[in-house]
Amino acid sequence: MAEKTSKNDPIDDDDEIVEGNVEVIEQDANQDPEDALADDLIEVDIDDLIDELERDDEDDNGEEEPYVDDSIFTIEKHNGAVFCIDSYKNLIATGGEDDIGNVFSFDQESKNLQEIIKTEKFKDSVNNIKFSNDGKYVAMSDMSGLIHVYLIENKTLHWSHDLETDIETLGWHPNCNILFCSTSDGYFYMFKFSTGEIRVMYSGDEAGLGCFKILKDGKRAVTAYGNGNVRFWDIKSGQTIHNLLKAHEGDILSMDLSSDGNILVTGGVDMKVKLINTNNFKVVCELCCENKPRSGEEAMEDEQEDSIESISFCKTLPLLACATLSGRIYVWDINSHVVRCKFDNKLIGYTKLMWNNQEQLYASTLDGGVQVFDGRNLELIKNLKGHKSEILDFCFNENLTIIYTASNDNLVKLFQVS
Repeated sequence: MAEKTSKNDPIDDDDEIVEGNVEVIEQDANQDPEDALADDLIEVDIDDLIDELERDDEDDNGEEEPYVDDSIFTIEKHNGAVFCIDSYKNLIATGGEDDIGNVFSFDQESKNLQEIIKTEKFKDSVNNIKFSNDGKYVAMSDMSGLIHVYLIENKTLHWSHDLETDIETLGWHPNCNILFCSTSDGYFYMFKFSTGEIRVMYSGDEAGLGCFKILKDGKRAVTAYGNGNVRFWDIKSGQTIHNLLKAHEGDILSMDLSSDGNILVTGGVDMKVKLINTNNFKVVCELCCENKPRSGEEAMEDEQEDSIESISFCKTLPLLACATLSGRIYVWDINSHVVRCKFDNKLIGYTKLMWNNQEQLYASTLDGGVQVFDGRNLELIKNLKGHKSEILDFCFNENLTIIYTASNDNLVKLFQVS
């Protein structure tokens, strides 16, 4: 990836989830009940019993599958679940339950891993980590609200701030080194390093802010809330441009932008997909990922209810993919607004999906795999295995054709795809 040239700060540009039978048992009046029970007891060796139960389990489920590891490399540097991961060129950044953030350099040919940065302990688990778009900085945040930004070049802590509240999502402006984050109490923050400015944007909705996007013009942002509202902001003024009330019934869990930036797509606990025009803020269409729509209240009352966990636009074709907690993937034709194809993962839920530039779709699962599909017809090309627990996050390096996965088994794995 080529280094980006310096650009004007777009924010400073003024122009621009039946009764049965009853059996009567007669007992000898002269026999002690404990003796009757003893007559039926058989001496059992506990180890033999355990072995028999294990054999029965294998008979029920077939032969136990051997452990398969399709990864080309494993990173074992965390003493707890790895919650987040990001990459830039040959750099990999990870954060986890052990309150530590790491940055590594990985040489693909020699399989040599070098630790670049290992942070001091945060106050809580590191749950967000992102490289800036020019690779100059890496930002990390923990569940308590502490944010650290490191300068990669000299491996030093460049900037730090403590919000003292739960941070949901962390992200960079696409054109300049300005950092944004959303919080569980509904606040949207902008941190501008060059001037030290911190801007706070609050909707007043009194609902958590789960996800956000910076729009293609670089001057506007869109935020999605736990009450189903979608709000558009002017970044420079910090004022609301438009508030789309009750776009969803309940929490919005995922969003994405089309390649031209004109369409925003959102998905959440109501199993609905909304396509929203980012220019006039109108809902273009509503798509439903189940036969019978459910309200957000119903979805939130039952933890077993389904939800749209991840949603993503194809980069080269007018296709949209979404993955559900129940283990289904839908690919929609954006022009006709109909389902092009579906895939059922047999109740093994998905955690995240992502397209590459060749119409392939990657989806991580709760059983620790990464499935690779032909996104045009959802033909399963391969199922990459290696983790022993669910994948909590993954990212894809297009130049190196490597998928980096972070898992609840405390491991990071690298999978080569082509």
